[in-house]
Amino acid sequence: MTLRTITIKHGLIFILAGLLITYHVVTTYQLYANFPDFSNIQFIQFILKIAVALSLCMVIWGSVTGRKWVLWVMWISILSLIASQYWLHFNPQSAELAMAEALSEKSVFSYLRGLIFPSAITLLFPGRKS
Repeated sequence: MTLRTITIKHGLIFILAGLLITYHVVTTYQLYANFPDFSNIQFIQFILKIAVALSLCMVIWGSVTGRKWVLWVMWISILSLIASQYWLHFNPQSAELAMAEALSEKSVFSYLRGLIFPSAITLLFPGRKS
């Protein structure tokens, strides 16, 4: 693997992770700035979105330093967030939540789009030199 290939991979990881970090921070601020009173699941999702953003910062650092364990942290935080979204979607009490209108119009499969960028990041992540 050449230095140019490694640099391109790091650049793509930085761009993809940067886009996801920006997305999660902005949507977290926009969504939760309007709702001062959180339900329990909304608070859990708030924490998980922050965890996803922090884990993506760790992925950027890990891609440069060769720490592959940061991918596990990223996947655990992202899958936890997706699981909480599914729980909120299928919870019969979700009609009481402020986000119920938006959730009722979403497809069940729409939450899986959150796996696209992390999958690309995982595939681009540089392996250890042999």
